[in-house]
Amino acid sequence: MHSLLLVTVLSLLMLFFGFLLVYSKVETKTAGKFAAFLVVYSCMAYPVLYTVYGELENPSLGTSVGLGMAFLFTWVLTAVIFIFSIMFRYKSQKEEDYYLYQE
Repeated sequence: MHSLLLVTVLSLLMLFFGFLLVYSKVETKTAGKFAAFLVVYSCMAYPVLYTVYGELENPSLGTSVGLGMAFLFTWVLTAVIFIFSIMFRYKSQKEEDYYLYQE
């Protein structure tokens, strides 16, 4: 069970860092945008948290397909968020360089 918790925490941290990369490049940081990022993060983390909680409360000897699907869903979302954040950062950096050399 300890390995399940370790994988869960690492998966959620990776998802959080992906969101943090996107939020760091947002032009105007307001409390509303921060709250929106937290709500979206919570919605994306909920499937893993729910299935891990269910697995810890009612352990089974067999394999849990739902648990695997929840982790797969979270890992795919994490990959998409990281790809989006890299593209977002590259696009923003390219525009900043354009304006820097414009003068």
